[in-house]
Amino acid sequence: MISHGWVRGLNVDFVVLEAFIVIASTVGLIRLLTGFFSVRVLDSYRAKFEIYEKQGRSPVSILVFVLLVAPAGVFGSLNFEFASYSDQMRALMEYSPRSFLCLVTIVFCGGAMLIVEGLLLLTWGVFLSD
Repeated sequence: MISHGWVRGLNVDFVVLEAFIVIASTVGLIRLLTGFFSVRVLDSYRAKFEIYEKQGRSPVSILVFVLLVAPAGVFGSLNFEFASYSDQMRALMEYSPRSFLCLVTIVFCGGAMLIVEGLLLLTWGVFLSD
């Protein structure tokens, strides 16, 4: 962003973004590991599958959606060049870079959470479902 002249001197904001990336990644990894090794946590996904089926949703379609959209959100939030192709994002970068970084942080954290929950749901569906 700085090399393109969109922002100047936001070093503290980038440090905060990096801190959120490290925290979200660490929490996601811990959640994933505790979920893999806890049958009770994985078994709680049975209720989620039942709720999805009662609502007429296919659990497979939800898994596909989560496992395709979440990585795209994480990739998009970390690739500023990709975001700069959108006129709205470019305007946000130029006129309110802190808001842009806040949006990027929210998208990254949400994507990381969806990836972890999707992987746990997939794990339960593959190994523990009837």
